[in-house]
Amino acid sequence: AILGDPDGISLNRPAEAVAPLERSFAIADEIAHKDPNDAFSNGRIQTSGMVLARIAQDTDPQRSLGYYDHLLKHFAQIKNNPQMRRYEVTAEAGAVYPLLRMGKTEAARERLKIAFARLSELKLYPRDDVALGSEADDALRASAEIEAHGRHFERAVEIENALLAKIMASKPEPEDDLADAVDLSRLFGSLADFNDAAHQAESAAALRLRRLQLWQHWDRKLPGNAFVTQQLNAARAAAPGPDPAAEIR
Repeated sequence: AILGDPDGISLNRPAEAVAPLERSFAIADEIAHKDPNDAFSNGRIQTSGMVLARIAQDTDPQRSLGYYDHLLKHFAQIKNNPQMRRYEVTAEAGAVYPLLRMGKTEAARERLKIAFARLSELKLYPRDDVALGSEADDALRASAEIEAHGRHFERAVEIENALLAKIMASKPEPEDDLADAVDLSRLFGSLADFNDAAHQAESAAALRLRRLQLWQHWDRKLPGNAFVTQQLNAARAAAPGPDPAAEIR
């Protein structure tokens, strides 16, 4: 995961990450099949399986979907287990992305309906605050992605603006917690893109500036850190103006 989780803190070397992740997945899967009713062993496969699914999402969506569906079969075997239902939310929301890349929008919407139904059963959503990286966060981002895929960019902006407000209500710590910084930065980026597509250039520019400021903060906090430098360079390239870094300084 440290080598190549596309949504986490990683070295951005997914090709090198695949082999050890596949080995981990195979080991966990073998153990899980020996006892389909054991929650611990069935839950363990999600650790590597989710990362493998995310890595394959753009380059091999069919393979990505296969991982999600494999995981969901294991989770479904464990009844009356809230943690398994939470894993199902993450997997169903994750499956939205490869399905969209395969042109299966209606199938993606059906997966999202299942995810929101699980959230409702668990009493995790709707609510006024949403934690970064939570199952509700995953589902709402996937919902915005579906709308953007259908070129309903204003609706995608509306969903992610509401999500951002709920996230801020949960009092995240992106300036002290690097994982929070990663998740919030991703939201700034996608929301900026949706605003651009909705012809709301000023809002898009403001979001990209917030993203840049966040990574400038982390660059001061962890100078020379390879991951932070990578994020900073990406934010700087996307930010408005000829020299946004100089403007911030």
